[in-house]
Amino acid sequence: MASSDNGTEAARFIIFSLPRCGSTTLARALNCYPGIRCALEPFIPDNQGSRKNEISNAETLQRALAQIWSAYNGLKHVWYPNWPFGRALDLNRALVQRTDVKIIFLTRRNELRRLVSTEMSWQTNVWGKYTEADRERVRGYDYERLSTARIEHQLQSVASGISLLRDAIAACGASSLELRYEDLFADHVFLADRLRLLSRLREFIDAPAQCDAQADFAVARLLDPVMNKLNLPDTYERIPNIAEIEQRFGSDESGWLFK
Repeated sequence: MASSDNGTEAARFIIFSLPRCGSTTLARALNCYPGIRCALEPFIPDNQGSRKNEISNAETLQRALAQIWSAYNGLKHVWYPNWPFGRALDLNRALVQRTDVKIIFLTRRNELRRLVSTEMSWQTNVWGKYTEADRERVRGYDYERLSTARIEHQLQSVASGISLLRDAIAACGASSLELRYEDLFADHVFLADRLRLLSRLREFIDAPAQCDAQADFAVARLLDPVMNKLNLPDTYERIPNIAEIEQRFGSDESGWLFK
C-alpha cells in the first residue's frame, strides 16, 4: 500500500522480528515520528488486547489485520518456529507474503547471543521497555543451567525458518528491507549512523520526510546502548554452564558470547 494521498501518513508496514533483536526499541523509535503508528505485538498471547485467540487460519488473520489497520499503519510482530500461532510457520509465512504492506525483516548476526538472551528472558520474564528494576533483576538473577539440546535445536530450526521466510518474501515479490540488530544497536555504531538508518527506514515506509528535532532527541535516548542495553558480558557469566555453551556453539558463523 502506498502512503496516504496527502503524504501525512506512512504506508502500512510490518516489523517482522525474532526475539531479542531490538524490535521493541525500533518500533518505539519509529513511533516518535509524525505519520507513524506502530502497534506492538498484537498477536502475542500475554499482551493486553491480543488477537491471538481469534486467529486459526489465513482468513481470521486477515480479519485481525483489518482491525489493526483501522487504528495503526504499522505493527511489530515477534516470531519463531511454532510461535505465536502454534501452526509451524504457516501463519508467520502468511504475514510476510503480503504485497499490500512493506516488510522490515529484522534478524541478528550474532545468533548465539540472541538465543542466550532469549533463554535469559524466559527465566527472568524481562523482555522489553526496561525499567531500572528490570535491569537489576537481570543482573542479579540466579540463573539456571541452559539446555544444550535446546540451544542446538533452536540454532537449527531458526536458521531453517529464516531461510524459508526469506524465500517466501522473494517468491511473492513483497516490498522488503532486511535489517540486522547490529546495524542499529552495536556499540561501535555512531549516533549519527543510527539516525541515518532510521531516516532510511522512514523513507522505505513512505513516512513524512520533514525534520523533527524533538523526535530525533527522543530517538537518540532510545537508541543509546548505555541507557537501554539489557544484557552485558557479566550477565551471561551468571549462567552456570555458560562456558560449555560458548565452547560448544560459539563460532564465526553463529556468533560468540564473549568475543
